[in-house]
Amino acid sequence: MDLQTRLEQLTGSVFPADLPSYDWNRMELLEEPSYIKVLLIRLGIAALLFAAAMFLPYGGFLCTLLLILSVLVSGYDYLLGAVRTVLERQFFTGSMVVAIALILALAAGDKIDAAAFMILYRVSGLLAAFVTVHTQHALQQAIGESPRFKSAIAAQAWVRYVAPVGFLAALVVFIIQLWVMEAAPVIAVRCALSVLVIANPYTLFASQSLTWFCALYGAYVYRILFRGSASMRRLLNVRSVVLDDASTEEGALPKVVSVKSNKVKPEMLLRLAAYAEANSESRTAKAILAAYHEEIDHSLIQKTLDIPQCGVEAYISNLHLFVGTKELMLLHAISVPEEDLTNDYVVYVAVQGTYAGKLLLEETTNDDTVETLDELRAMDVRTVTLFRPAQNESVTNVAKTLHAQLFCKLSPEEKTQTLYKLQKGLPKGESLLYVERDCEQREHRSPADVNICMIRADNMQRFDADCLIVDGNLHCVAEAMETARWVNGLCKDHRTLSCIVKAGLVVLALLGCSTMWFAAVLDGAAMLTTLLLSVRAFGFREDHHRIWDVLKVYKGV
Repeated sequence: MDLQTRLEQLTGSVFPADLPSYDWNRMELLEEPSYIKVLLIRLGIAALLFAAAMFLPYGGFLCTLLLILSVLVSGYDYLLGAVRTVLERQFFTGSMVVAIALILALAAGDKIDAAAFMILYRVSGLLAAFVTVHTQHALQQAIGESPRFKSAIAAQAWVRYVAPVGFLAALVVFIIQLWVMEAAPVIAVRCALSVLVIANPYTLFASQSLTWFCALYGAYVYRILFRGSASMRRLLNVRSVVLDDASTEEGALPKVVSVKSNKVKPEMLLRLAAYAEANSESRTAKAILAAYHEEIDHSLIQKTLDIPQCGVEAYISNLHLFVGTKELMLLHAISVPEEDLTNDYVVYVAVQGTYAGKLLLEETTNDDTVETLDELRAMDVRTVTLFRPAQNESVTNVAKTLHAQLFCKLSPEEKTQTLYKLQKGLPKGESLLYVERDCEQREHRSPADVNICMIRADNMQRFDADCLIVDGNLHCVAEAMETARWVNGLCKDHRTLSCIVKAGLVVLALLGCSTMWFAAVLDGAAMLTTLLLSVRAFGFREDHHRIWDVLKVYKGV
């Protein structure tokens, strides 16, 4: 067994975030659960050794020996972790910070502080792991199942600078204490070490993954199924939305607004059109059947034939019918009067090869579309694009009403090309959101940065998307975006709290009022507080407030 492998085994009980190989994209706080029992036994022994030393004269051989043993029992793996850090050439890690702090404290003769710090530091790590695991289990019990999504979140790029800045701050505090405040060298070292122990970047980000994890569960309760926290975070930069509004829901169907015929009564023309379209699944057919309001006698229907993009040919009680576009009439040499020709949404009807009349339809929008688009624009969405299955003047009017760019009758390949062009046209750092209403299947992602599919609960097809909205309406998209921004704000609040605590400890160190164990307690308390506050992100459809909003109300601003 080589040295590297052996070191990895011996440092298995180190807080993973303190090791050079830590993956910031995960939420595991201990490598293996079996390490917890061993670590608890070690901490118990270390605490007994520390307590025994307190009953002996300070500075004596036995007292010093017990304190050093306490440090080694509770933190030998951190000293080995520093060796591992050096071998892996990643020097600014938590294990290196802890090891240097321990060695300098022991060298400066502050053995009580070193022993107390090591024990308290390990306890705070265990508590963080306990809170995280307990929160995950509590969420799973709350909804009765364990969703399969990735809760990992990458740390910001500047995280690697936290430890170096901590070393620099400790050096500055040492210099100020020694030469400006003229403190004793031992005091200067103690104050510098109290700054050094807060240089661990993990305390700034401990709650980030758990907060997004809670948000994913909160959305899951309302059947908003995100693939993972990374998918939810992509909503933060959405500035352009494409709505594939090919809906067959009742609220989005076109409506028959008038029936005109010089050959038969309007009621009879509507009836003939309804019988001809009875077996069709097109949106136009559904609209005509909705306007007919009567039951269809299917025994009268002898034969129907769908003509794609044109209409229907049908035989009803020995009547030969054509119901469809003017192109269908032209294809079968049926003359339509000049005054009836229009670019509006019109269905022409011919009986026995002779033009009989027309039905005028009008496109409608879903009840939730206008309000949702207004909400999205309020969240800095600048452009909205509509994909519609029909092309006529009525569709154009709907797009104008929604202040949206319109594309009609696009094939799947044309939609992909259009999305690619829209995505490439966005400024750097902005994202494109593609929402498919009534999505039946999506085996491959579109070129958009974020893909959301609205599906029915009974749909068991495969979807390669960032989010599935099950039996929901378009409002869920706006709520998901608003929630993502709120959760991101919560994470900023947590980081701000941790930064305030760290800054306060630096000030105390400058004043000569801080020790290693005290810094570990306050920094650990801030980390645990943010972890406990993470559960706030579970409220998906609640009023979303941040700490600063509450403070403004409290101050009467």
